[in-house]
Amino acid sequence: MLRTHRIEGWCQQFPLGVHRIDFAFPAAQLAVEADGWAFHRTADRAAADAREQNRLTIWGWSMLRFGWHALDQAPEDVIDQVVAALRVRD
Repeated sequence: MLRTHRIEGWCQQFPLGVHRIDFAFPAAQLAVEADGWAFHRTADRAAADAREQNRLTIWGWSMLRFGWHALDQAPEDVIDQVVAALRVRD
């Protein structure tokens, strides 16, 4: 979707500390996580996701999280939110 909409400045599986951000915009310090249903549905995984998001926030990053249904059923909304976040962080 990012390529289709010609959005630039991102890296996939960006390493940051002990984390790997699904899609990162390092210059804007924006992390975008795609939460697949199979991996993110347990309480332990949700708690780990929250810890990761909190750490990134402490380090000055913003994070957007999108579940599979949003990516699959509302991709334009996802792109709109990413673009809006990049504008705010610019």
